[in-house]
Amino acid sequence: MLVPPLVHDLLTLVIGIVAGLRARIAAAFCNDRPAALVEDAVAILGAVLMVSSF
Repeated sequence: MLVPPLVHDLLTLVIGIVAGLRARIAAAFCNDRPAALVEDAVAILGAVLMVSSF
């Protein structure tokens, strides 16, 4: 079954993108709070999507 490896790959891709975005947002605002809020929103949305799919 290819779904679990595919899900893992997609999650690691998203985590890498979010990590890069957090650094850029923190540098742009000279503050880490907006970047932390974006990261939290993405994590919550991802958790809701994973739970709702099962």
